[in-house]
Amino acid sequence: MILFAVSEEKVFCKQNKAAFKTEFFSETDTEELSCGIKFSSKDFNTVLGLRDLKLEETRFHADKKNLNAAVQIGSVFYLGNLSFSDSISRLKNPLLYVSSPLKNSIYLTPGIKCSLPQYNGSPKPLSAAIVFSNVEFAATEENEFFFNLHKSIPSIGKKSSINLTCGIFRHKKDFKTAWFNEYKFYKEAGFLCGSAEFNMHSKYFETSIVTGASENPFGGFFYYTSSQNSLILNCFRLNFSLYQGDEDLITASGTHTKTKRQIEINPQFIRKFKNGVFKTGILFHGKFKTGKNEYTSKAGINLQTAAFNLTAAGFCSFKTEDQFFEYGANLSFLKKTRFTSWNTKFSYKNEKIIKNTYSLSGTLNLNLNLRPEFSASITAIEKQGEMKYKFYSSASVQKKTRNLTANFRITYDFVAIP
Repeated sequence: MILFAVSEEKVFCKQNKAAFKTEFFSETDTEELSCGIKFSSKDFNTVLGLRDLKLEETRFHADKKNLNAAVQIGSVFYLGNLSFSDSISRLKNPLLYVSSPLKNSIYLTPGIKCSLPQYNGSPKPLSAAIVFSNVEFAATEENEFFFNLHKSIPSIGKKSSINLTCGIFRHKKDFKTAWFNEYKFYKEAGFLCGSAEFNMHSKYFETSIVTGASENPFGGFFYYTSSQNSLILNCFRLNFSLYQGDEDLITASGTHTKTKRQIEINPQFIRKFKNGVFKTGILFHGKFKTGKNEYTSKAGINLQTAAFNLTAAGFCSFKTEDQFFEYGANLSFLKKTRFTSWNTKFSYKNEKIIKNTYSLSGTLNLNLNLRPEFSASITAIEKQGEMKYKFYSSASVQKKTRNLTANFRITYDFVAIP
């Protein structure tokens, strides 16, 4: 399939990728070797990829091939297996996510952000989009339609905007997707969803407000609203967020949120000094349903200097519905020198007392002519006395010329069960 985008004034291009995969299987272990190559220039953008198809009777099979090109002209037209995010993602999932205790400013990026597919991404339906400076339209082969209008308002803050989004989204609930009969069944159809967003950032206060509606397949509309705010006073930052909506809300993706309220509070202390920044914070998040509440708490600390970046964090969460309890911690260390940059991460997670997950990963970048990068990780999963190990490694190089950038990456991963 050939995918392209056409414009009128100037040509703009990002990248070109080609990827090849092979897979090897045994009864207990799974190995996968993949490699890819990418070309970029300032005048042309194209993506070429191969996806393999797992079949028991074969070890390698070509499944998916994509060629994409994008050319920009003031306004830009896209055609292909496109992905949409930002405002569209928030229509499909309007709930607040449990954020980091060290999170920075909150800003809801306006627009529908049309993206060309990656060689290793999941297949998307054929779609088309046209993007102007403040207006965006899109449609897919599944008869879904999106519209977005956004505008910056610099006069009321250093980074303020309004954002209006609406669309027709197709979804259904049938025996395959709801075989427990927890929800009523309805046939596939197009349902209207829309939202209005407002961002305002000033020196001492930041806010992002969302109000949305989603059509009820059985008549009428569901409604929801959310507000994410920050109060900044010298070394102190207080983030506080609230979500309120119909508990039976069915989103643009056909998902039942089963949530009527969320509350999050996140106080932070930030201290800047001559060569770096010290930050610490705690977070409390509550998700409320009818008799099925979820509570999460997090704590984190970060020290960043010109030479290194150290972060440590821990969390615990509890669900009243099934008395589910989990906790964990993670540690990361980033070190930079004149010729190298390496990052090491360790994490631990316990679920329901019976499952433990340990993970260790590292990445090394060399500031040489080909800019080589090496990364590796190992994950150990212990559940009811049984162990499973996952290994991953990759290596990449990059070569730049005046008008062309070439990247090559090879990865290898496997799962082992003793």
